[in-house]
Amino acid sequence: MISAITKPSRFSRSLWLMLVMFVTYAVVFLFYVHSEKQIDAANEQRIHSYWLAQELRQSSDDLTRMVRSYVITGDPLYKQHYQEILDIRDGRQPRPADYQDIYWDMVGADDQRPRPSSGQNVSLLDLMRQAGFSEQEFARLAQAKANSDALTRTEFAAMALVESAAPVGDTVRLQASRMLNDAAYHQAKAEIMRPISELHDLVEERTRNTVRSAETFALLMRGVLILLGLFLLTAVWRAYRALQTSLGGSPDNVHARIARLGQGDFSTPIPVAAGLEDSVLGWLSETRLKLARIDAERQQALVDVASSEARLRTIIDNEPECIKMVDAEGLLRQINPAGLAMIEADSLAQVANQPVSELVAPEYRDAFMEMHRQVLAGAAVQMEFEVCGLKGGRRWLETHAVPMVDNNQVMQLAVTRDISQRKAAEAELAAYRLHLEDLVAERTAALSEAKEVAETANVAKSSFLANMSHEIRTPLNAITGMVHLLKRSGVPAEQAEKLEKIDVAGRHLLEIINAILDLSKIEAGQFVLEESEVNLGALAANVASMLSDQAQAKNLTLRCDVQTMPRALLGDPTRIQQAILNYASNAIKFTEVGGVTLRVQQESEDEDSVRVRVEVEDSGPGIPLEVQDRLFASFAQADDSISRRYGGTGLGLAITKRLAQLMGGDAGVTSRIGVGSTFWFSLRLRKGAAGKNAAVAAQPQSAEARLQRSHAGRRILLAEDEPINQEIALALLGDAGLLVDVANDGQEALALAGENRYDLILMDMQMPRMDGLEATRRIRQLPTGGNQPILAMTANAFAEDKARCFTAGMNDFIAKPVVPETLFASVLKWLEQDR
Repeated sequence: MISAITKPSRFSRSLWLMLVMFVTYAVVFLFYVHSEKQIDAANEQRIHSYWLAQELRQSSDDLTRMVRSYVITGDPLYKQHYQEILDIRDGRQPRPADYQDIYWDMVGADDQRPRPSSGQNVSLLDLMRQAGFSEQEFARLAQAKANSDALTRTEFAAMALVESAAPVGDTVRLQASRMLNDAAYHQAKAEIMRPISELHDLVEERTRNTVRSAETFALLMRGVLILLGLFLLTAVWRAYRALQTSLGGSPDNVHARIARLGQGDFSTPIPVAAGLEDSVLGWLSETRLKLARIDAERQQALVDVASSEARLRTIIDNEPECIKMVDAEGLLRQINPAGLAMIEADSLAQVANQPVSELVAPEYRDAFMEMHRQVLAGAAVQMEFEVCGLKGGRRWLETHAVPMVDNNQVMQLAVTRDISQRKAAEAELAAYRLHLEDLVAERTAALSEAKEVAETANVAKSSFLANMSHEIRTPLNAITGMVHLLKRSGVPAEQAEKLEKIDVAGRHLLEIINAILDLSKIEAGQFVLEESEVNLGALAANVASMLSDQAQAKNLTLRCDVQTMPRALLGDPTRIQQAILNYASNAIKFTEVGGVTLRVQQESEDEDSVRVRVEVEDSGPGIPLEVQDRLFASFAQADDSISRRYGGTGLGLAITKRLAQLMGGDAGVTSRIGVGSTFWFSLRLRKGAAGKNAAVAAQPQSAEARLQRSHAGRRILLAEDEPINQEIALALLGDAGLLVDVANDGQEALALAGENRYDLILMDMQMPRMDGLEATRRIRQLPTGGNQPILAMTANAFAEDKARCFTAGMNDFIAKPVVPETLFASVLKWLEQDR
């Protein structure tokens, strides 16, 4: 019977017929709506056509108004508006949004546009083509447009007549005005309006025909809809009759039979009329018989469940772990024999319906009750605690509790095991741990002592480096100074060449000393960067100027490619130039053919800073990949063999990388064998207020010459305890035309400063009896020493030494070995400020 029900029934066929009728009705209704929309579309197209024709007419009137205003007033703004109207109409300028006929009436003398631009360059003629005009209609529009364009020639001629006269007199204006108001002009205007009028008639006729056709089609669709509605009602009635036949009775009767089955009444028979065995009622009759058999099977299953529960009870009673049930009030309801043994109870009656918390050791009761509340709230909780047995014994238990529902009540089901042996083992481990902590404390104390020793050694290292720097720079100043004096004295060429070699060796030794001291300061975290205005272009140019002779000697090209930065930047220009110079000098040293390029580019920018990338690209031999990783390590080179071709300490790249990292960047290299290498470093420079670039030091010869020319005879006090350094300074300053008094220590300098008025004082730091710092402080206390320029000239070249000099009251700082050009420039600067 069930298979017969699955076959297509009369109700199904009626339902499908009704669905087809409904779909047909919907399709016809859509055609009807479409015909109504065609009427609206025709009217909208008519309105749009009128607007385009109106725009052509209005633009012609606006052009006439603008040209007449220009001829009368001579104001170029009217000519500008005239040209703009033409450009918009011909698509050479974007059309304003909502470009209606009152647009140019709202543009006043302030030339403010009433609406923003639409951003579209579309000529009026293209808009007319897109509007769906017929060929006859478009011909009228094109004729009106052509007549309007022809009229512009007369208007341009009138404007040209006014512009050709200088000055413009009333006669010229009157003549131009007549050109714009005579009968020919008005006839030309009429020739524009005549095609537009004919267009209106054509559009009106086309719209009436379209609307008339759409209305006829809509009337037809209304009749079809009424006819289809009648057929649809007939189909619904046939479907209802077929539904009753398929159900085998009324829907209410079928519902009542289904409800009785739903309530579990499987004994009441369901009568089925003859011939309706394949109906829903027939199916329900068979279903009732099957449900009756299933109910009997369920009753047997209940018996089997009872037997299964008995077996489960046997398993629980023999389980070695404690299994218990606790109700919402915390009362014990069920517990197996293993649990009774854990709490030292002889039977369930001793503890049944008693609070479980009373068996918990007092110090754990609050935590146990909190666990019970969490379980009742739906959480699964694990907890360790101690219990006190009924016979006085204590033991550690670990319980895992979960919520369960029994008779619509939430209870706690817990499985508990005895962990007393594990707790004893943990206590023993804790004792071992305490012993280990004592050993760790002893070791920590030893490490702290070692740390103090290391810090003491670091202080000693810094002191040693400072003393070493001073002791090396002092004789090195004598060497380089004597070389300079000998070279100035006019020695033979052979001796001059040897002196130049000594000078180069001295500068190289100074570079090594500076590199070692810089690296030591960086590693100790004591390196301090200065912050002043940075001109990256000037720094790159300075480096190129320094290395130009070396590049020319090797026939190499040296180029600078510097991107202009958006604003003033702040950083340490000395260290940046040092890094660029290190890269560039290495590139020239290792490059034999081709050239070297210095490149400065901006990588990124945020609100407060700019990230800059500096590259030095060469056409040298290239560096193997396995060597590149160790290039930036201290005292490392690409070739560490004894027979390497090029010298060097291997500190330059390491210091460059450290400096770049201190300035918020990094350094690296990319290289290809046989092609060349590109060494780069990046740095982040803070944005500063725009201002003048840092002053560029004057050329050495100009500083010495200006001293001789403008400051000859001015008195200078030199505080220096080394005789050779005294001799060098006296010779240099004497050649510049200055009068120099010498003090051998700080006390003599203080006495001479009190007796005489000096234009400038050069002060060494380390001197016997009284050092330069104390002497400076004493001189500042003299009546004439408050504003006297005092310049430090010392071999103590650390940054903190420079800071100590400024704190003591000195005005400037010159490090030894003294470069004569630097000495002349500094003395010139402060002598000119003292005037």
